[in-house]
Amino acid sequence: ISSKKLLWLRVEKVKQNHWRSVFTEQHEHKSFLLEMEKVIRGGQAIVIGGGLLGISTSYFLSVHLGKNVVLITRDPPLSVTSSVSTEAYRTFWGADNLMSAFVERSLCLMEDLAGGKDGDDADGSLDLGDQGYLYVARDPEVVDSLRSAASVPSSWPSPPLLFLNSLQLHERYPWLSSSLEGGLLASRCGFLNANELGSYLLQRSRLTGRFSTLLGEALHRDSTGSVLLCSQDNGATHFGVALDSDTCIVNCAGPWMNQVHSRLQDGDKPLPLVNKLHCKTSVIDNTSCSMPNSAPMVIGMDSLPVNTLYGEDEMEVVAEFLPPQIAKLESFPPGVHCRPAGASRLLIWEFVFRDQHRLDHSQDPSWPIDPGIFSPMYGELCLSAMARYVPGFKALRNQRVRVDGGWYACTPDGRPLIGHTAGSNGNYIVCGGVAGYGVMSSLSCGALAAKIATGTDCGSDDCDFLEGFSPMREMGPPKYTGISNK
Repeated sequence: ISSKKLLWLRVEKVKQNHWRSVFTEQHEHKSFLLEMEKVIRGGQAIVIGGGLLGISTSYFLSVHLGKNVVLITRDPPLSVTSSVSTEAYRTFWGADNLMSAFVERSLCLMEDLAGGKDGDDADGSLDLGDQGYLYVARDPEVVDSLRSAASVPSSWPSPPLLFLNSLQLHERYPWLSSSLEGGLLASRCGFLNANELGSYLLQRSRLTGRFSTLLGEALHRDSTGSVLLCSQDNGATHFGVALDSDTCIVNCAGPWMNQVHSRLQDGDKPLPLVNKLHCKTSVIDNTSCSMPNSAPMVIGMDSLPVNTLYGEDEMEVVAEFLPPQIAKLESFPPGVHCRPAGASRLLIWEFVFRDQHRLDHSQDPSWPIDPGIFSPMYGELCLSAMARYVPGFKALRNQRVRVDGGWYACTPDGRPLIGHTAGSNGNYIVCGGVAGYGVMSSLSCGALAAKIATGTDCGSDDCDFLEGFSPMREMGPPKYTGISNK
């Protein structure tokens, strides 16, 4: 690690302490004044949350089902979790065929939008690319598991899988490390432009004349259920939204789903959600020295001994900036992955933050996120690990990196929550819990939520989704846990 980068890391550590105190002070002084100053007319549907799921739900309600929709969002649309997405998609979900089918449907809907098949010419192609996901390894046992995954007969909706031996791997991707022994390429996976997708859905909704947006927060419903009390300007002003008896409410509030749920469904039990911190790092690669822009998502499947990343003296410096439970490890787990994004390269290594920050239903996620949460060493770790698979990243290690992220709401079984809750009164549903796959599943989520909220016949194709994603289902462990369960 260069002396220049070491100095930057120490400065970042000082900044963490400053921002932590600032954000704590802001949180302690937050309050709401429950005085309603005006009442506005609501629509046939109220959608809470301006992320891609809320926007997608609003789109299907207004454009496809002809409903008058009011979207209530605390922050400008697409400005919170949706703005820090890795913007990738995969239809490869291991043994979880239901999730494969769900994301496949969402992808088909995106392709229809990009091709103008929704009744209007799309404003752009959504930048849909089918670069694939490439799982690579040098460990013989891991390589065998990749080979086994490809040998299992593929059936819809699982995508085709292709095993590449060492020779084939390096013929196709010469920028990979020559020491890699094999790889698994999953097709029907790639990248997209989440902001362009969300902007297009908003545009189409507005053109109907049946869609409006209110910047504010939904606080609670009155005892008669005829008024939804909301706040604006960080609680400085309050207003009411008049509700008809058949007005449906869709909770798409992302990390704040449980907070909205407790306000609107007084007495209902909390949703089975945990908010986890998800962060990514980006580094500029103007010369494409690491990987070409046409490269697939690369996922490293080997455990990485610390001494293969850093020397003994170097590790002493690195440990200064790592959480104690990570600094003491002798080997780092697999899973570092990277994708090209224009002149940048986006990297994620979930183990670094996976168990560091978890919020249950009683904890309100802060936004913007306290910058002190992100370890200044996170980007360095990602670059060092990816350099084991893509040697070109060695040239980028001393560059300054950018780290951002968001709170991801996830369920115990890794599947979304879409539908009525146990205590809902019939016109309230939830749509969320899509940690790590919100962008790729957004259109399927919105289409299903819109049908459920309005009582529209879902058809036989949706029966499995209705049951598998119901908030009242029994939840076991995730079916998709990696390559080994294919």
